[in-house]
Amino acid sequence: MPPTIRSFFILLTFSLCFFSGQSNAQTDTTINVVDSLNLIQLDSSALDSIPQLENIIQEEVLVGKDTTRDPAKAFMYSALYPGLGQFYNKQYWKTPIFGGAFTTGLVLTINNRVNYVRYRNEYAYRIQNPLEPPTRFVDIDNSDLLYERVKAKRSYNANLAATCFIYGINMLDAYISASALRKKRAHSPVKAAYFSTVLPGWGQAYNKKYWKIPIVYAGLGVCGYFLYDSYSKMNSYTKAYIFRNQPDFVPDPVVIGSIAQSPNDLLRFRERYKSRFETFVIITTAWYILNILDATVDGHLYEFDEQMKDDLSIGFSPYIAPLPQSQIGGIPQSAVGMSMSLTF
Repeated sequence: MPPTIRSFFILLTFSLCFFSGQSNAQTDTTINVVDSLNLIQLDSSALDSIPQLENIIQEEVLVGKDTTRDPAKAFMYSALYPGLGQFYNKQYWKTPIFGGAFTTGLVLTINNRVNYVRYRNEYAYRIQNPLEPPTRFVDIDNSDLLYERVKAKRSYNANLAATCFIYGINMLDAYISASALRKKRAHSPVKAAYFSTVLPGWGQAYNKKYWKIPIVYAGLGVCGYFLYDSYSKMNSYTKAYIFRNQPDFVPDPVVIGSIAQSPNDLLRFRERYKSRFETFVIITTAWYILNILDATVDGHLYEFDEQMKDDLSIGFSPYIAPLPQSQIGGIPQSAVGMSMSLTF
């Protein structure tokens, strides 16, 4: 085939593929690509000169229909409300999961915030008007009211953090899923990052770096232990400060040695463990992010590592070689050995 005609056929094929992709809402892309190939009868030498076209053709024929989605649109829909991006990606089973989890977290967050404000306002009113009767929570004394306010504030912070996390994961899932539908990669670093975001260690398993999973969970376990220990002691000193004047109050063992000290000392111990708790929250978050970065880097290096495994090989094989000028009883002697071959 003359070069001019071949170039014309290549240009025409690209044009047909482009316009068929633009009009996929009205026409099936696979039919357009296959029909254009039948009409043009593009030879294999032209395909060798444009390898990307061959990948597109094989991908469309295997899929059988256009399943591409715009990642930006998926991200925008999920930003409007969790689950809409997954619905746009036609991953319908994910829609109630993200939508339900976010809605539940939002309801709990609002409820805890309302309770916190009610406890806070009532406690402030009682402190400012000690001689006036309580307006609300008449069955709860000031100490219990203060502790309920503290618990409501903690629950509000925890639910708010969990709801924001679900919201972020929802947008990330919609964007990555749409990108995966558009780009058919054998191994995606973005998927590895997403898997480790959802469940630490999952990205390492996806990258086949199984030996890293115990390290990830060992770090999370250490951080979890110190988080629990710091929180427990902070809570113990908080209760000791609030209820120290109650006759029936029995402090936790951790504060028995400090219960006779002044309220300022109890507050000082509480602030110490509160600072420790916040420090380990930062360390745990950093370890969690490091787990995601590690999965992402290994995802980028995965194909390189696989190629190196294929290119680099070591082989061993036995051999028997005759020994010249070595005979016993007129019979030539041989030597047995092992040969090693290195391919790179």
